[in-house]
Amino acid sequence: MKIQAIIIVTLLALLPLLQAKPMNRFKESAIIDMLTAIMQEESMARESKETIDQETVNAMQNPTAGAGVTFTRWGHDACPTVAGTALVYTGRVAGAYFNQRGGGSNYLCLPNDPDYGVIGTNYIHDFSRIYGTEYELPAAGTHDTDAPCAVCYDSVRSSKLMIPAKTSCPTDWTIEYFGYLMAAANFGDRSRGQYVCVDKEQKALPGSNINLNGNLLYHVRATCIGTGIQCPPYDSKRTLTCVVCTR
Repeated sequence: MKIQAIIIVTLLALLPLLQAKPMNRFKESAIIDMLTAIMQEESMARESKETIDQETVNAMQNPTAGAGVTFTRWGHDACPTVAGTALVYTGRVAGAYFNQRGGGSNYLCLPNDPDYGVIGTNYIHDFSRIYGTEYELPAAGTHDTDAPCAVCYDSVRSSKLMIPAKTSCPTDWTIEYFGYLMAAANFGDRSRGQYVCVDKEQKALPGSNINLNGNLLYHVRATCIGTGIQCPPYDSKRTLTCVVCTR
């Protein structure tokens, strides 16, 4: 509110009191209270405008601030204990059958409580199958068990990055979790999957210690001979690590 408008409103409001004579303490107190209230409203309006202006400047300087980012924690059923990170849902890792063609090439985190539409299997003659994902020869000793997953939301940061062959994040980035790089095997597996960073704990779904194959996850090692990967620093006999970072 402009100061000229405040003066006009104040004079109009005080006119009946100023015309009434004689002036007593009650009228004086009423005038003071009214002036005080108007001054407080003006101060609040000014502070609100300054806050909005500063927020606009901040948004222009950092347009992605507060945008948030989601990521999947493969091989775990909970989100990292990092400030600003919260659980969206938990599920199980799934993908195409390891020795069949077709299907998706990526891994999915299937929720534990699926919702279905109106189309049933009676209306579909051909369809794509998806299978639970088993660990194969993991470091954590959960061979042939099914892998869980957790989808997480970080409300503080706005960018996500998975770095293979590292267990720490660059400066100014936050570690969400680290573990081992895993993917489908190069032998016998016809379906290809993405490389994913599986949590170092490599947790297993309860009651899943039966070898059903389906979709499979193997540790990844660098192949040095004739591939352009330098050894050292890489070692063909060691499992590659990974880290998931946010900023």
